[in-house]
Amino acid sequence: MNVVLVVFQDAPPDLARRVASALPFPWHADEPARRVVDFKPLLDQSRLQLEATRLVEMLPADDPARCWIALVGVDLFLQPLAWVCGVAPVSSHRGAVSWARLGEGLSAMSPLMIERVVKEVAHELGHAAGLVHCPVPDCVMHASLYPDEIDLKPASYCKPCLASLQQLIAAAPPPHDRP
Repeated sequence: MNVVLVVFQDAPPDLARRVASALPFPWHADEPARRVVDFKPLLDQSRLQLEATRLVEMLPADDPARCWIALVGVDLFLQPLAWVCGVAPVSSHRGAVSWARLGEGLSAMSPLMIERVVKEVAHELGHAAGLVHCPVPDCVMHASLYPDEIDLKPASYCKPCLASLQQLIAAAPPPHDRP
């Protein structure tokens, strides 16, 4: 299934391309898109964070042949959690990933930061396509609460999750050209 990575605001140079090229099977990334959005009206002023579902709602909801993932540097939260690195409603074909906490203490394009973003994008793509959290620690769909936990899992799906993902993708309609 094709993936559209949408980079909001200023991203480290070439972040989306590096993430797109490292996505695990069965994902294929389209050319990354860029959008400049004033997040000020969307920010929770008391938290100085963006509510993650508001960001997801900015992505197309009518494209079941593709998964759309927003990449942002602004810190995200999702009630009742104080912060999240990513979110994707199950089977929604859209989600969001923030590198704000994934890259804390790292240079903008360090290999570890890129690896974390790739894993988080792969995880959220799984949800966007219809997968839930996996109990297998060696699966990218295993839940992670902190960036250090993301480091412990691979960027790939375990065999049962991959089989489910391939069935979900096979059932999706073929992509159509978007204007």
